[in-house]
Amino acid sequence: MPQTVVRFLYPRGPRLAASPAETTALRHIQALFNAHNIATSEEEFASCSGMEWFYAVAYLFFPLGTVFFVVNIPLGLALVTLGLILLRADFFLWPGINKIFALNARGRAVVAKIPSLEEIRFRVVVTANADSRRVFPLFAKLPWLDRLGPYFMGVVDIARLIHWLLYIAAAILNIFGLRYQISLLWRASTVSGVLSLCTCGIYLLHRMHGRPLNCANDNLTGLQVLVDAAAHMAAAPCQHTELLFAAVGSGRVGMLGTVHLIRKLKLDPDATYFINLTSLGSGVVSMVSKEGWSRPINASDELTGIGYLIGSNLPTPLEINSTRQRRSDATAARHYGFQAMTIAALQKNGWPEIRLKEEDIVWANLDYTTYCLGLIIKTLDENHWKTVLA
Repeated sequence: MPQTVVRFLYPRGPRLAASPAETTALRHIQALFNAHNIATSEEEFASCSGMEWFYAVAYLFFPLGTVFFVVNIPLGLALVTLGLILLRADFFLWPGINKIFALNARGRAVVAKIPSLEEIRFRVVVTANADSRRVFPLFAKLPWLDRLGPYFMGVVDIARLIHWLLYIAAAILNIFGLRYQISLLWRASTVSGVLSLCTCGIYLLHRMHGRPLNCANDNLTGLQVLVDAAAHMAAAPCQHTELLFAAVGSGRVGMLGTVHLIRKLKLDPDATYFINLTSLGSGVVSMVSKEGWSRPINASDELTGIGYLIGSNLPTPLEINSTRQRRSDATAARHYGFQAMTIAALQKNGWPEIRLKEEDIVWANLDYTTYCLGLIIKTLDENHWKTVLA
């Protein structure tokens, strides 16, 4: 397998969202698509790198609500409710807020289209992020701290919902003048207020002191498989399935590239399937069914019926893993009603090892993923009407 993506981009350093380095990476991917005679298009969209400010402000409403609740119960409840809405609807709110603050910063996505041989009845969108993540220096030195993130955020997620329910109960008790019971509820809510304040501080530190990582497995390996799989499928197109291979920028700032494509292409959720590729350089190649930080979105029944269909048709084992990973393009697609999954290579601890150098990549993993991805696409092409369109 030609290793053109990793060999070319890894020595050039990290690729932050909407940066010239990200543009260079995407132009290189586009050139590789064109070299295989695959038609491509380039999408451009507003990309603001300040997503941490959005989450910091949203979490700040919880300690503010705790403080103002003492003075005015309806005001405290309103602030906590506002914070809850911002965090629950972040995928829908952030793209619009991003356009306001992006100014002239532009992110990009490159889309390669492989038409079907006959009438298009189904679409498969394969995505891989082109930008690098930012990591707080302490997390870079102690990776296990970074891995505790989803568990901490899960606790905070539950705490803030309890916080809101406590204030709803307090507002009802206030009607009857039960001040002592209200004071007990307020004391219980301070736990959530403190946790949310800590989370706000973490986002601010990440924004002000985060450093970009230059790792071959984050996500150059995903881009490599994206290009190789597109070249393979271009030589043997599907009968009724149109394929879109998208290298998307600004994935680390709210999956802006994928959200833009979903809105721009106006794809039918009932006839489109998303597959996200990430961190494939080392570990067990797996289909990941659960993703998300503050709001996990779980595919029902382990990747739904299509996941089982895929698994039963593969002549080689591909593990279905239910470990909750960070949000990905598949999470964004499920937010908008699409069926989606992520293919990632996971270590024994259930996490991908993103901090790989070029020489540490297990190239056989990438060949294996390309092979499996081709089989998955062919399976969907031959069987989709039995599941999605039934």
